[in-house]
Amino acid sequence: MEGATRLAPSRRVEHRAVPPPAFNFAVVSLPRSGSTAIFRALRLDSDVRIAYEPDFGDSWRHPDDFEALCRSRFSKFQGIKHVWDPNGWPFTNKSHQSTLESLSQNEAWVGVNASLLKCARKVLFLRRRNQLARIISDLLGQQTDLWGHYHDRPHSIREAAHYRTELESRSLGPLDEDVIAWYVHHASGWEDQIVASLSGLRTMTVYYEDLFGEQIDIDTRVRYIAAIGEWLGVTVPTDDDRVRGILEPSSKLNDLSSYTRIPNIDEIVSKFGEL
Repeated sequence: MEGATRLAPSRRVEHRAVPPPAFNFAVVSLPRSGSTAIFRALRLDSDVRIAYEPDFGDSWRHPDDFEALCRSRFSKFQGIKHVWDPNGWPFTNKSHQSTLESLSQNEAWVGVNASLLKCARKVLFLRRRNQLARIISDLLGQQTDLWGHYHDRPHSIREAAHYRTELESRSLGPLDEDVIAWYVHHASGWEDQIVASLSGLRTMTVYYEDLFGEQIDIDTRVRYIAAIGEWLGVTVPTDDDRVRGILEPSSKLNDLSSYTRIPNIDEIVSKFGEL
């Protein structure tokens, strides 16, 4: 065997069995990176059960037991949708409020997230090239507690319109520019650490702009989501109108009209770049 180590005949070697993965795949992302749309499309395969952003309680406090607990808890699911954040979500910071204090503890979550993902055969990472748009959308959700979707309900064409109506009824406050700066400069590196720790696992990275970018037509989006599903072992029914509804540009929640209502948006754009 290439790369094998030759052992002396008299040396006894104990072989410890490596437990099989608990589930087939994990779909992982920072908030506002397209994970809910992909979750909904994958779930249209009636043979697939996907755990949606589960709460791990305090199990993360015992790293030696955390992986075993994950294997036990999710053994009945084919996949898991896991939205993480350097602010501690979902392990602590249950209200999902980003502050410099919560973000200062970001290193604590690298190993915890890696342990969870090692329970999967494959990991799909969803990322955004335009970090500023993701950050603004996320902080807007944190401020208003409006996320625009309900995981236990099927996609509806009225969902985005309802979200925008709710958002327009809210009085928005300024966003913390120091928190924005932290995410701009550090969030991608934090993700990179976790990805690097998963060497040996089969991983795929999908960028939001390649699937949901304004220049991507609906037929291309459908083909792309089908290819993602095939890689994960899921059959996305591409002839189902529900798939197109999930991926239609009109289903996008936030756009420039949402962001222009933020009181300090001009200062944010001037400091961090275009949305």
